[in-house]
Amino acid sequence: LQFDASGNLWILTFGKYGGDPGEAFVFHLPLNATSVPVHRFLLSGTDDPDQLTFDASGNLWVNSHDNDAVFEYRAPLNKNGTLSPAVTLTDGLREPYGIAFDKRGNLYVSNFESGGLDSIAVFTAPIANRKPYFLDGVVTPGGLIFDKSGNLYASSNGASRSAIVRYDSDDLKRGDFPSIVDPAGLYHSFGSNFAFSASGDLYVANCGVDASVYVYPTSTKPFSSKLAPSLDYRDYELSTAGCAWGIAIR
Repeated sequence: LQFDASGNLWILTFGKYGGDPGEAFVFHLPLNATSVPVHRFLLSGTDDPDQLTFDASGNLWVNSHDNDAVFEYRAPLNKNGTLSPAVTLTDGLREPYGIAFDKRGNLYVSNFESGGLDSIAVFTAPIANRKPYFLDGVVTPGGLIFDKSGNLYASSNGASRSAIVRYDSDDLKRGDFPSIVDPAGLYHSFGSNFAFSASGDLYVANCGVDASVYVYPTSTKPFSSKLAPSLDYRDYELSTAGCAWGIAIR
């Protein structure tokens, strides 16, 4: 799930061939029981796309988990049909998952296969398929998000320890490890995606053993190694699905 600059909701789906290629549906808000997409796009080249985001120019970027790639589809995105990628990134990517842009237009991509090294690939602007540099220190990372201060949040999802981590804005250089590692209150979790509320609280979609949505009270408390979620929300729909995957707040 993601909102574009116009406030439209984008929903990424596997598509009828199980993710090869994926599709994107675009909805106007508010949503109701009779809402239908205003646009529907087939994302040429993708295979098991999990995440999407937009750059400052409104171009769409989508990861492709099963063929180790990230694709850019150029704006304007206002005509239904098949989108062909303008840029394809493959160098340094191993099951790419979370994707996020910083304020300088650099692209960050989490490598799901990471065991602690080459965890997050950084493609510096202007983006091209050349070897990125890497941030280290997270295992099987999921989603990525920047806060308003330029700090990068990620998830580390090892078999024995789950954590939400933060790379401070001055710890985003080659080989840097997380500035803060926060495992408090997490058990066999998988941080699949992030969103910030308008007040500044951090929401985390959890696709772990017990699917839920975590809420960190970062609007009133500093993020730290001991900050536990103030809410671990779960309901029948999440339990039935077995996973909270995308999350977006408008």
